[in-house]
Order: sequence, then C-alpha cells, then structure tokens
Amino acid sequence: MVDHHKALPPHSDVLVDARPDLASPGSATPAPAPLQPLDFDGTVTLSDATLRAIACESPVPGARLAASWRLLIRGQALPTGAPGEGLRCLTLLNLATQQDLEILEVLLCLDPSAIVRGQAAVLLWRVARDRDRVVDRLVSQVRDERAPEVLVQLLSLVPSLPFGRTQSIARAYLGHPSLDVRRASWSYWLQSGGSMEPSVTAFLWDEPSRELCAACLRRWANDPGHAEMLREVGRRPGAAGAVLEALTLAGRSFRLTEMSALLDDRHLDAALRIARRPFDATDRRILVSLTGLVGLGHDAGPEGADTRPWHDSPRIGWIGEGLWRCLREAYSCCDALALTEEEKNWASVLGKQIAAGEAAAPAEEDEEIDPAYELDEMRQLLDLLTSSPAA
Repeated sequence: MVDHHKALPPHSDVLVDARPDLASPGSATPAPAPLQPLDFDGTVTLSDATLRAIACESPVPGARLAASWRLLIRGQALPTGAPGEGLRCLTLLNLATQQDLEILEVLLCLDPSAIVRGQAAVLLWRVARDRDRVVDRLVSQVRDERAPEVLVQLLSLVPSLPFGRTQSIARAYLGHPSLDVRRASWSYWLQSGGSMEPSVTAFLWDEPSRELCAACLRRWANDPGHAEMLREVGRRPGAAGAVLEALTLAGRSFRLTEMSALLDDRHLDAALRIARRPFDATDRRILVSLTGLVGLGHDAGPEGADTRPWHDSPRIGWIGEGLWRCLREAYSCCDALALTEEEKNWASVLGKQIAAGEAAAPAEEDEEIDPAYELDEMRQLLDLLTSSPAA
C-alpha cells in the first residue's frame, strides 16, 4: 500500500519572504532571507508613508513585519510595546475595514502566528473587491504554508479559490498528515468537482480515518458522477460494502446490468436494495439466472433440485429478504420472458422453492392485548397524573 500520509516539512522557525515580487531588487531567483530581529520600537517615530514603504518594499522581512505591526496599531489607544497575537488578530479587522490589502498580504506572508495568518487570509479574500488581484498571493500561500490550521482556512475560503489554480496542490493535501487538512482538502476537492480518477481514489482507500472515508463516499454518492463508484468497485472489490452503503443512503438506483461486479454471494442482497424498479426483461432474466448462484438446488444442477422450503435449506441461509422478494418478482414474470433452456430449468427450481416456502410459512396473526393488562396500565397512568403536584 502506498503511504500517502508521510510527513511534510514542518513550518520553519525562521520566517522567510515567500513573495518573489517583494524580494531584493535584481535577484532573478531570490534566496530566502532570514527574519531579522524586530526593531519595533524604532518604528514609533516613522510616518505612515515611510512605514508603508518599508512594509511593502524592504528586502528585510523583519523590517517589513515591524512596519506592518506599527501600522496595525497606530492611532489605537493601546500599549506601546509590540502587539501580541490576540491583539494582532483583533486589529486585523481595522485593516479589512480600511481595505488595506497590502498590509494584510504582508501579515499573511510573514506573521509568526498561524492564527493571524489564517485570519489575514480570510479577511483578504473577503474584502478584496478585485479578487484577481489577491488570488496569486493566496494560491502561493496554499502551496507554501505548513501550519495545518492556516491550510484549513485557505481550503475553506468562501467562495473557493479557483480550482484550476490549486488542483495539483489540493490533490497532494489529500494525503496530508493532519486529519483536519485532509478533511478540508476532500471537501474542497468534491465541492469543486474534482475528478475521482484512480490516482485520487487511492488516497480515499488509504485514508486512516474510517469516518472521513465514509463521509467522502456519501458526498461522492450525492454528486452527478456517482455512477463512477460502480466502476471503482470493479477496480477494488474490497470497497464494495462501503460503496453500497453510501449509494443506498443517497437513494441511488441502477440496472442490474450496471452492477455486474456486485452480483456475488457477499453483496447480492445489498446490491438489490439499489436495483432500479421496475425490472426490465434483461434484469428479470439476470434474476432468474441468479437462482443458480444462490444455490436453490443441489450442486448437480436444477434436475436434482432440493424442494425443501427455502428458509430450511442449509445452502441458502444467507439469502436476505430483499433478494427473496426480487426472485419472487422475477418468477412472476417468467412466462413473458424469452428464457434459455438453462434459465427455464432454474425458473422451475425457483417455482418449487416459492411454493414450498409459502406452504411452510406460518400464518400471521394479530397480536391480542389482554383487556385486564390494558386496564391496569390505564389505572397506573391515572394514579400518576392525580398524584403529581400542581405546577
């Protein structure tokens, strides 16, 4: 089994400038610059224009971050020291209200707090009037971000980021070590109409969380491309049970000719729950031929058929009620079908089993209620009501 959940590189303790357009001028392929010690106190005398120039153009990430923090709290009745994580989260709303996308971008890129970066991403996407202006920044962040909580925010943006720009990244995150990231990635993938090709479903069947796997199957079963799930069973027979459960919950139905991979002794009864009604002539012929599969006779064939009632036969104890109803329905239409000789033989066996089963089935009787018991129950209820204290 391919391990899709190998560890990804952790978020670096040394913050780097992830924006090529804000890197040192003249560098064709800029090397990551380490975060310099913050000189936040040195920014107190600088004008807003100077701070903005440093935040947007400085090649030193530490200087850009210090200038952005100063702009973040300038004009606020707040302590003069460097703002903490909680304070930065609160004051991000001021930047969003002012449509200050440049500083939001800097904080998204450089702030050491994953909570701040995630909130900056949400606000940047929400307040940008021209989303094409910020989509590059956010797609880059999806690619470079290592904090699971930020990735979850980015993959859950409303409206979603353009799928064509993030498809390869989202596919890789289907195997992320974090369950929360995998859950957000699957939600983004299915919501965006991502292809459920074998290279993608491999992540699904290798998913360690059964709950997440079942949830994805339910989502898939409710999508327009749900018929692909039957082909998936052909590729992975072990997935039949989970696929059938999801399709049943979604209320899907298929012709028996579409479910050939499921018409075996393990899944037949469950498959017939999603068989499309009414059965056409081809489906009825398939049902009659299934008489041989389920063993309604001896191994020698229909000529030596066992005529004991079906529910007493040791060879067919696994037959469920759904299958039995379908077999009865098929048999009722046998006269109208163009059956082969073998199918006619199995139909004859089926008819004998139905007749024996009906003869042996006990008659249903209505349950009788003892009048004395019913009267005693009413007395107890009356005593309870009369003894209850007044409200």
